[in-house]
Formats: sequence, C-alpha cells, structure tokens
Amino acid sequence: MFFMYNNERFKIFEAEPIDKRGESGTILKSDKELVIATIDGAISVTKIQRQGKQVMDIDSLLRGFEFKTGDKV
Repeated sequence: MFFMYNNERFKIFEAEPIDKRGESGTILKSDKELVIATIDGAISVTKIQRQGKQVMDIDSLLRGFEFKTGDKV
C-alpha cells in the first residue's frame, strides 16, 4: 500500500488496525505515531519507506519528517 503526500510517495510496509474514525485518507494523528483513517476505521503505521529512502520504523521517520494532522493522503 502506498500514498502520496506533498508530491512524495510513501510505501507502508507494516500497519496495525486501530479503533479510530475519520474521513478515509485523512491523517488523524501525526506527532508520536502516524494514524491514517481508512474506509473500515484507521491504521497506525509502524514501518514505512519514503521515496528514494530505506524502509524505517515510523519513529525514525517522524524525527525528521512532519505530517500534519488533518491533511489528506
């Protein structure tokens, strides 16, 4: 699964379903974890790959990259 954010491609390698709701494709939380709303609820991303970079855990990515809560992916 992948998504585009600020004209950059991100590939999700691991995610866990969580009990949150929102409009599908909306970033629900982006400070210490990345939570994205889906059709069936939401996922908490645990491993991700930024375009042109290596696969990393979400903590490592969020130390150097900022997603904004409420943005669409």
